[in-house]
Amino acid sequence: MPLLRRRPTLQALPKTIPVVASSSAAAVARSLGFRTVYTLRPGQSLALLGGALTVRATAGALVGPPWSQRELGLVLQENLEGGARGTSLYYEPHAGGVWGGGLEGQPGRRASGGGKAA
Repeated sequence: MPLLRRRPTLQALPKTIPVVASSSAAAVARSLGFRTVYTLRPGQSLALLGGALTVRATAGALVGPPWSQRELGLVLQENLEGGARGTSLYYEPHAGGVWGGGLEGQPGRRASGGGKAA
């Protein structure tokens, strides 16, 4: 869904929540008044919540002509005490399903039915 159609939802959110986005989406977030906006490119990562959460950017879906820039995918990784890893989530708003498995920048197996990773 184009970012333009998401504007009403974004406008309704508190402007104090942090936003992690591509450079083009970050510009929209700033124009809507979000105070803390982080820009990531594929391969970059960011620690949030005092290191309790790591956000890692991946190359997302190709939306548009082959020469256009890929969308941004995000891996959210919970970091537990003692260096253990908790739950991971891959988010890419243009993906056609839920993905599990190989979160190192390549999708795993596509989920079928019920939204549970295969």
